[in-house]
Amino acid sequence: MNIMLTPIAIAIGVNIVIKSALRTFKGGDIKMKKVPLIYIVVGVVSVLIGIVSRLAMMPILGLESRAFAGFAALCFLLAIAISVKKD
Repeated sequence: MNIMLTPIAIAIGVNIVIKSALRTFKGGDIKMKKVPLIYIVVGVVSVLIGIVSRLAMMPILGLESRAFAGFAALCFLLAIAISVKKD
């Protein structure tokens, strides 16, 4: 199994959870201002876990620091893309 598949699958899952959690009861509109902020926070947490994994020289949850860095980069790119695409 490719290690880069895991961050992408996690990002898709996080995206689904965020969208379902931020739905309002009025027409199912999504508060898009909070989504990039959530992705930035998740990315920062992923970077911190990656740093700890690298300093400890051991995988955390079966993932090495490179996987956490890839996931953080994906989160930051999604935050940028969503914040640029404001309707």
